[in-house]
Amino acid sequence: MFKSLFPSIHKFITLYKSEYGDYKILAYELQKMESNLIFNKIIRSIVNANSKINVITVHDSIIVKRKYKEVVNAIFQSKLLDEFDF
Repeated sequence: MFKSLFPSIHKFITLYKSEYGDYKILAYELQKMESNLIFNKIIRSIVNANSKINVITVHDSIIVKRKYKEVVNAIFQSKLLDEFDF
């Protein structure tokens, strides 16, 4: 089912596993990328925009007071676009 829904991602994972022999390496690399994006780029940008915004992280999500939703969402989306060139 995954292959039919996401053929290019499935192909990438299959090629990665054939080259490195283990999917765990890919999982670790993706976790490091996610942490780098959240902590070094998104949160840093939020603090630079307004140091009064308190941020709580939960995996690939962040929690802020509702009054900061718009500014934080704009930063989050901007950093995703920069990082992944959508």
